[in-house]
Amino acid sequence: MRHDTGDWFKTVPPAVMYAAYDMAVDLVDPDPAARFEQAGQHSSFMHTMRVGASLIHFAQHHDLSEKTQHRLGLKGILHDWAKPEVPGISDKGEWTQRRRLWVRKQHTRLGGLFVARHMGHVEDAAGLRFAVEEHHTDIPADYMYRPPQEAQWWGDVHALQIFDRMDAVSTRPYVAERHGAVTAGNIVELALSADHRAGTQALSHQVYIDGRVIDVLPNLNAIARAVVPA
Repeated sequence: MRHDTGDWFKTVPPAVMYAAYDMAVDLVDPDPAARFEQAGQHSSFMHTMRVGASLIHFAQHHDLSEKTQHRLGLKGILHDWAKPEVPGISDKGEWTQRRRLWVRKQHTRLGGLFVARHMGHVEDAAGLRFAVEEHHTDIPADYMYRPPQEAQWWGDVHALQIFDRMDAVSTRPYVAERHGAVTAGNIVELALSADHRAGTQALSHQVYIDGRVIDVLPNLNAIARAVVPA
């Protein structure tokens, strides 16, 4: 079941979505949609914008600093930025598990190279590259007890993975098909649970951002009510 992506404006105000787009224009590419459109990847472009906007809105909701809003938003925007560069990404044919894992490996590698080559002007470019390269990596259970910079980087990746998965379960038909019916009652559980076919671990709904442990459930439940018909 594919849900109208316009429903996201019910939980992410249009101003936040536009802020994410402006961030992409100002810091990444004057025409950010073009690279995706040329590769037949419009849905991936909208996904990056929604994840970036969701992370900005999450940070605003929990009164995190503007600096943190910017940091998380940019990581959301860029996490799948290299997908159009993956050879054969738009080829027709069955999306087997092997193909999905190959695309995952390639777009994280190419995304890291993009950040290294083109995003050195942003603050904490190393943390940005880390997020892009590791957003499909298992989160260490003890990350919040690690040295401050490492804890922050993993905390950002943790939040990114949660909103990345929430968007995928909400809007990507192939994800929903793996789980059967997606309802307001199970969508949050699906986003946080392990999916062995996709090679993903279960995620805690408590993330560690800027020295705080923050419960993401209220944000996810709000999204669930908006994107899944009652």
